[in-house]
This record gives sequence, structure tokens and C-alpha cells, in this order.
Amino acid sequence: MEDDDKLFLYFVINTDLGMEAGKISVQTGHAVQYVMERYWHGTQLNMTDAETAKCLVFHSWRTSPDHGKISLAANAAEFKQVRVENPDCIVVTDHGYTEVPPGSETVLAVGPMKKSERSPILQKLKPLRNLKKSSPRA
Repeated sequence: MEDDDKLFLYFVINTDLGMEAGKISVQTGHAVQYVMERYWHGTQLNMTDAETAKCLVFHSWRTSPDHGKISLAANAAEFKQVRVENPDCIVVTDHGYTEVPPGSETVLAVGPMKKSERSPILQKLKPLRNLKKSSPRA
């Protein structure tokens, strides 16, 4: 399968929040949970054709042996633009118990979609790198 035709699920990390690696991992885990909750049950009663189509794309992505997942870094302005260009994205909002203020939007989940179908901002963003390591707890 050509790379542009491969299905990817994108996780966009709000790097302006300064989250450590452990916090990013947990927040991305929440995003995965929300994606699964949205699409896992497949076609249900009262779903629109568009919702049914998205569930079928999710199923194709999930059952593919080479389904892709990409974490992207975004500053606050880029993070906001991802939401504008991908209005059906999943937003993870933190409760503020540890590193970030309550109500902080930490991660967006976009897709799954073909790489060739990415919005302009997703095409522009770079992979998440150089994470701050979490401090050991006493």
C-alpha cells in the first residue's frame, strides 16, 4: 500500500503546556480511549451516513496489520488551527490535578484518515520529539 493511501490516526500534542513525557503518555492514552469509545461499536441505530462511514474507516484502520499512529507537536496557535480544520477531532481536556491548569486542552485525536487527506495544518506539523522526562517521585 502506498504511504499516502495508508490510514493514520494523528495525536496532536499541545507543547505550549510544557507537559512531561509521562503526562503526555497519559493524555494520549485518554485520546485513544475516546477514539475507541466513539468508533468501536461500529454502525448503530440512528447514526448518520457520515458517522457510519467514519466507523467503517476506523474499522479498516484498526484491523489493518500496518495501521499507523503519529504524534505531532503543536504550539497553542497550531493546536487551535487543527481544531478549526478538523472540527470532528477528539479533544482531551485535563482536570488539572498535576501539571497543567484545569480545563487545559492537552491532546487532539484526528482521524483515522489517509495520509493524503490530511488538512494543511496536519501536513505542516512535525513529529513530537525531545520529551521532558518525568521527575522521579519520592
